[in-house]
Amino acid sequence: MRSLEDLRREIDEIDDAIHDLIMRRAALLGDIAAAKGAAANGPSGTYLRPAREALVLRRLIERHRGQFPKPALVRLWRELISAPLSLQGAFTAAVYAPDEASGYWDLARDHYGSHTAFVRHHAVGQVIAALGDGSAVVGILPAIQAEDADPWWQHLIRDDDKGPRIAARLPFAGAGNARDGQAEALVVGAIVPEPTGRDRSYIAVEIGGELSRTKLRGGLKRSGLEPRLFASWQPSGEQRRLHLVEIDDFIAPNDARIADFSTSMAGMVDRVYFLGSYALPFSDKELA
Repeated sequence: MRSLEDLRREIDEIDDAIHDLIMRRAALLGDIAAAKGAAANGPSGTYLRPAREALVLRRLIERHRGQFPKPALVRLWRELISAPLSLQGAFTAAVYAPDEASGYWDLARDHYGSHTAFVRHHAVGQVIAALGDGSAVVGILPAIQAEDADPWWQHLIRDDDKGPRIAARLPFAGAGNARDGQAEALVVGAIVPEPTGRDRSYIAVEIGGELSRTKLRGGLKRSGLEPRLFASWQPSGEQRRLHLVEIDDFIAPNDARIADFSTSMAGMVDRVYFLGSYALPFSDKELA
């Protein structure tokens, strides 16, 4: 049997090797930022790639063996991913945290790391405003609820494609010891959507008259779009109504299925807006 001293010496050697690799990884990230020119030329948030981060974490979980807990492994890598964000551009997250017990702050910390700059906001409108004036790169907002008379997603509906979009869903690897273990949030920012193979997307369907959800669901399914969640909002004093739909797949802004849906529902649907997408978080089974 090896002595305790020998075992501790090997742990020290492993720690040194891990530290060397962390420093090597950070140096590569600096080179990547310089190659992309993200800090100097790209609009806020364009250097963020939530889809690639999700793929990295899925690959690690897939190859993981041994006793080290998978959720803790993801947390370690979230720190590795998030800590160097400042190398690629100024990074601040605006977090909706109406009270101390809110779980959204914990979700943001677990995903973007313990040393990332966060600004707490008591209202979702303040988070949206921070994204608009550029004081925050991403916003952490509550997951969309079907029944919300004044939903924050209305602020993502724009005539151009330059506004913030939904880019990730939290928690990505379980709630851990978050103060509100039931809290779920969405990350919003000016981030280019990319597929990961297991995604969901959001669209907003604008109609000028009446259209039942049954007909809306049927039209979406005929165009190859599988709806999972509906939410509605009618602007005050206007006839038009907007239906937010969560789709069980990745959808690009120019997705042919959206064009097919718009054509097949002409006369009932006035316009379709793309609001973003997110990689599906790990399931409990994947993290077991």
